[in-house]
Amino acid sequence: MPRTVRMVRRFDAPPSRIYRSWTVPEELVRWFPQRIEGSLAVGTRSILVFPDQRVWWDVSVLESDRRFEFHSATAERPSSHAVLAGKPPPAPTPGARTPP
Repeated sequence: MPRTVRMVRRFDAPPSRIYRSWTVPEELVRWFPQRIEGSLAVGTRSILVFPDQRVWWDVSVLESDRRFEFHSATAERPSSHAVLAGKPPPAPTPGARTPP
């Protein structure tokens, strides 16, 4: 039976910065794997190399600054699916005061 885990995080950064940190190999290796073999492009399989394991990602959706979806697996975890989706904050209400 499939299981679903949903996590929601808010970051003090624009959506474009968060998106780049996951979708640009040079940005991703700054904080996650040691290196990436592949391009993180839609329809490609990329290998994320860690000191003790290799994880593959099949990228299925890239919507600039909005959505990044991939399927991944390791020897211990045969399959998973992740979606990173962001949306900009809502537009201010006309006539509303903005905090100083």
